[in-house]
Amino acid sequence: MTEEPRVNPHNTIPTIYQWNGNTPPPNAGQFRSDSRNWNSATMLTFAQVDDTMSNNDYIMSALAVGDPIHAEVASVPGNYHNWTVAEAPTQQADMSWNVMVTDVGGSTAQASGGQDCKVEFTVNATPPPPDPQMKPTVHDIIGIMDQVDAIHADIMVLQPGISKQDIYWAVSAWYSSHNYAANVESNPPT
Repeated sequence: MTEEPRVNPHNTIPTIYQWNGNTPPPNAGQFRSDSRNWNSATMLTFAQVDDTMSNNDYIMSALAVGDPIHAEVASVPGNYHNWTVAEAPTQQADMSWNVMVTDVGGSTAQASGGQDCKVEFTVNATPPPPDPQMKPTVHDIIGIMDQVDAIHADIMVLQPGISKQDIYWAVSAWYSSHNYAANVESNPPT
């Protein structure tokens, strides 16, 4: 079983969606709005898959109130608009995602129907305050281990002799300093 990609706090995730000015729901690869334009939209609706056919459920389910969304025409970067998430996104029966938004502004121009747009989602732009009782999950520990293996191979070239345990403790310390409790796995890799 393949695990879906994880979204880390403060990540800006770029996607490509095709703008369509019809009323929602969108077809695969598209996004639309309730107002059929960018300037007066209160709801954006995104297909489950973007224009590259990447499933973006993991992004939509991670969006929270206050997270920014930026869209710009891929071929005309001066045509853009910005919103913030006003309510947690909801997945519809057709698997598209409705995202209630607050208009933050943008250029006076917008995309024409059928134009590819770079849509960036910034997840957890306003993270909750640190919770000293927060414990890392199994996924966090697996994430640390994946990082240790990847980092170890690179560091061995630059600094021969560094151990996986040293890297493990450095990555664990980073996690601890970013809102995780310090009681990570006490048996580092060998």
